Amino acid sequence: MALIHECMDSEFDEKAVWDTLREMYRSLNHPRVGLSNFYIWRDDFEERLEANEQLDRIKDKLFKLLG
Repeated sequence: MALIHECMDSEFDEKAVWDTLREMYRSLNHPRVGLSNFYIWRDDFEERLEANEQLDRIKDKLFKLLG
């Protein structure tokens, strides 16, 4: 939340904010932990497939922005 409040300040350093976001993203995205091993479980296979496809699209967007 501190990062959000910092961004709301009229004199925040945009590069520093992006650097912080990239660092946070990388800390969440290690093999076999964090986002890399996260998936959504649903009992219904089709529902689970769709939910995880959406999650994968989000992960891809985050990677393009922050990876």
